[in-house]
Amino acid sequence: MRVWREGSLDAHIMLAIGDRTIDVASSTERDVRDPSVAAGGDVILVVWRDLPRALSFWLFVPDYRVYARRFAHDGTALDAQPILLEAAGSDYVEIELGTATAFDGRNFVAFWGGSSFAGERQQLPVHVLRISPTGTLVDSSAMLIAGVKNFGYNSGFRVVNTGGELLVAWSTWDDYRYIRGISPPPSPVTAIEVVRLDTRSTSMSVIDERELWSDADLSKQVGLAWNGSNALLASVRRGCVLATLLDAKLATVAEKTKVECGSNEHPAVAWNGGEFAVAWSADAVHAIRFDRALQPLDDAPFAVGPPGIASHEPSLAASASGVAITYEHLDDEVPRLFTRELDSLGRTPRRASASRTSQ
Repeated sequence: MRVWREGSLDAHIMLAIGDRTIDVASSTERDVRDPSVAAGGDVILVVWRDLPRALSFWLFVPDYRVYARRFAHDGTALDAQPILLEAAGSDYVEIELGTATAFDGRNFVAFWGGSSFAGERQQLPVHVLRISPTGTLVDSSAMLIAGVKNFGYNSGFRVVNTGGELLVAWSTWDDYRYIRGISPPPSPVTAIEVVRLDTRSTSMSVIDERELWSDADLSKQVGLAWNGSNALLASVRRGCVLATLLDAKLATVAEKTKVECGSNEHPAVAWNGGEFAVAWSADAVHAIRFDRALQPLDDAPFAVGPPGIASHEPSLAASASGVAITYEHLDDEVPRLFTRELDSLGRTPRRASASRTSQ
């Protein structure tokens, strides 16, 4: 089960369930971005953001909306029209901030990044809202989370269910390099945040929160997976892939600070029942596997995509044989999604299979 965005003149949010591909939402007048998906019981929920179409040089736009739509496991749409979670007509947000979705055992919980400034008022930037499996909004409005630090933009949301709580991680950042009139411009800043959240009580609440690291750097994405007792959080700090194993109370159990260093971005993590797989983008998508104690199972990171071809934006999901790695690369100047199976404890990924066109 995975979701992605595709299209240029008309934009689509697509959902794959096994061999079935479903068009979740589309627009010719606006843009649809940042999909996430979760399953709970007999229901699959897809969440995405809807934005005005931005010109190529725009960094942020006003008037965003957040929608959700439910599906059965056979692909049948359970909602004739998407469910509106939030409409922010005066908020300016960066074009790609991301969403995350989880099922807490009772309800679906959606996360998305808002703006630090809504119209003329300052607000907390992380938005959280519960949706019941029947499609009813449990909360009258989104809960707002600050985190330990808030640099203004918040993206790369990832969430896991620990059994009684949710752990959500994200990057908070700002990039001052486009500010005119300041020479030299200030360095960008990033902090990686992780929060324990109670979503099963009548009102949601933050149990604990932690800043994993903060630096004069720009890193917009994180990866997060849960193995039943610990969470593995992957991030990129000054070009180096960092893997941090956390317990359920956010304490560090183990850490690898330099999994690979270079021009790395977009880390992703999955747990397949016996090992963690971590992937990221460099000149191509690279990956490595760890056991549950964060001991490496591969001698070194290895390339996943075909040699000599740039590939980007990996996403990971547990599969029957190990982990399915989906990534994007240009095929005749058209961005396409490809998938490879990485067997547990194997050394060589299986042959890539092409998916649909992406954008």
